[in-house]
Amino acid sequence: PFWAAICWLLWRAGRSGGPGWWLALGLVSGVGLYAKFSTGLLLLFGAIWLLSDTRARNRLATPWPWLGLAVFLAVAAPLAIQLYRIDFLPLTYVAGRDEWVLVHRARLYYIGVQMAGLCGLLLVLSISGLLRRSPAPEQPIERGALAYLVWMGLGPAVLVMVASLFTGAGEAWGAPMYNLVGVVAIALLGHRLGAVELRRLAICAFACILGMSGAYAGIRWTSCNLRGRMDAVCWPARQISDEAEAVWHAAVPGRLDIVGGDTRIALLAGLNAYDKPSIFTDLDMRLAPWITSQRLRDHGMLLVWPGSGVPPRLLAWLGNIPVKTVLFDWSLRAPPVAISFAAIPPGMKLLGLIDSLAQPSN
Repeated sequence: PFWAAICWLLWRAGRSGGPGWWLALGLVSGVGLYAKFSTGLLLLFGAIWLLSDTRARNRLATPWPWLGLAVFLAVAAPLAIQLYRIDFLPLTYVAGRDEWVLVHRARLYYIGVQMAGLCGLLLVLSISGLLRRSPAPEQPIERGALAYLVWMGLGPAVLVMVASLFTGAGEAWGAPMYNLVGVVAIALLGHRLGAVELRRLAICAFACILGMSGAYAGIRWTSCNLRGRMDAVCWPARQISDEAEAVWHAAVPGRLDIVGGDTRIALLAGLNAYDKPSIFTDLDMRLAPWITSQRLRDHGMLLVWPGSGVPPRLLAWLGNIPVKTVLFDWSLRAPPVAISFAAIPPGMKLLGLIDSLAQPSN
């Protein structure tokens, strides 16, 4: 929604120039960065259009675009500060992910996935009758509006496709970049849209929603229950959260404030927990700056990990603390998965270990 809203607000601001449009654009653009960092790419394309379109560029002589920019900077500033504090870890992850894609995927993999997805759009347009030949429209769409739609609707996606040839790109990262593809199609083919075509479009949309949702649910259910493949959706998150809180409250009277250990299991343990605990990511304060040495001393921590054996890196934390291993059913055919829990109460004498976590070398 942010991607589409930014495109709409920028167009209205560039054409009408009213203060409300610029203020809303600044606000939505700033919030959009919190939703997805790739929003920055859209903002770059928007800035280029703003400088290249004569009518929109003239708006820069008024105070409203600059006030909108101030709103954007005010909204985005906390995000920038936090990124700096955590050493830009999300961007580091993106770089690492791109390297993985380059090694494990073909050079044209990303482009192929995007083209395969867009084939569905062509199929819907064909079924709806919008690809048939027809006379040119009597009143063609404004050239500037069409150029804007193509630039904002297709520009970022095409740029990422080209960049994927050299840098790698996850196939799902382009998903928000196609919000305007349908609008571009209607701008080019809308003169062919009548009552029959509109009805066919509605039927296709309804069929796609039901078909894709049903197919996804069926594939995931089969994968979990018949194939015994432990996908992310197969984990019994509710049961794990309930057991985590039960283990903690049986050992400690206070609320469950921190969960750590194996990060994947810790996320599941905290997902549905009533106490809403924080996750100590990889037991590394660089990755979890919300966890401090004092907070660990004051509130303790619940350690969780898969299997019954204790991982070597957790031995120093446990000492003589009892460990409870529970079997959780998750599949009709596969055996239960074992998960271990250990409650480290507040005030445990782990000062050296806790303080070492805050050192830069860790």
